[in-house]
Amino acid sequence: MAPEGVNKYVYPIKNNKEAVGHNLLEDKRPEVRKAVNETIDSKKPVASGPYKLRQGGDGIILRKAIYKNNNFWGLVTMALDMSPIYEYVKLKNENSSLKIALKRKEEVFFGENNIFEKNPVNLTLSYQGGKFIIAGIPNKGWNESIENNLIMFRKVLFGIIFLLAIITYILSYRSFKVQALVENKTKHLKEMNSLMQEKERIITEEKNNIEYLSLHDYITGLYNRRYFENELKRLESSRKYPITIVIIDLDGLKVINDNYGHKMGDQYIINTAEILKSTARTEDIIARIGGDEFAIILPTTNHKEVENFCQRLQQNINEFNKGEKLVKPLSISLGFEVMEDSQQSLSEVFNKADQKMYINKGRK
Repeated sequence: MAPEGVNKYVYPIKNNKEAVGHNLLEDKRPEVRKAVNETIDSKKPVASGPYKLRQGGDGIILRKAIYKNNNFWGLVTMALDMSPIYEYVKLKNENSSLKIALKRKEEVFFGENNIFEKNPVNLTLSYQGGKFIIAGIPNKGWNESIENNLIMFRKVLFGIIFLLAIITYILSYRSFKVQALVENKTKHLKEMNSLMQEKERIITEEKNNIEYLSLHDYITGLYNRRYFENELKRLESSRKYPITIVIIDLDGLKVINDNYGHKMGDQYIINTAEILKSTARTEDIIARIGGDEFAIILPTTNHKEVENFCQRLQQNINEFNKGEKLVKPLSISLGFEVMEDSQQSLSEVFNKADQKMYINKGRK
């Protein structure tokens, strides 16, 4: 198996170590590159050879390009070693009365080159991916052998042809089996890939959910104190002035919790958060920093603009109280401080706004 065209998994490894690490996409043999490109383009098994193998000997090669999600993954290759086949069909037989040669295109890959120049008996055998020619002549030439050995010669030659035809059939059958195996493995890989994608989606959702919960208040959906303090640190070095901080405290929440239950108290907190969101701008940062306490950062907002903001906020609360049947009208206390330049720190601005809020709360 050759992921991205590089041989990685080879079986058996014995006598085949030369094949490991070889990049088939960059093979210097034109025939190999042609077969590799053909199976990549057609996505079908392609046979080629016989030719000299890198690890030695002659071989017929069957290759199949593997695709994952319509992307080229690599190659699966099966090499059929011709040496034992030559021996099995008696091509290598010193006692034979015949001289046999095999030729593919113009290259003789078995036997003597000059056999094809001596008027041999020959036959062309075709198989998926190529063809080759088998030729034979008597050991002692035609003149001495033809009368006595012609019948036997033909029997032996056609016996060899028959055996090679069987080999051709086996190659085609092996090609079918490899294709079926590849399709089955491809289906399995697709299923595994689908499962992995689903797992990654679930993990991403959980990660995003955890990240969201770590920075947001679970009751109101506003930012929490952790996010608010991080924003103060970030804005400390932004040098974009003025920056205004507004501290808001929900009045009478303890009384509501004690007399009507925490569920009712949570509803007042949620109502306050919704009014703050409807009053603030998109760039404003609203956070719930305590049980009944909220904070708002108003970037590039001066003293006059924050006063207008506070007036709109109170008007929205009044409108809300008119339209809702509440056990107690919603009421807030607030204080604000404007940071005009870098002479102050945002933590000092926050503390002053908090102090002003408590002063206003004490006046009620």
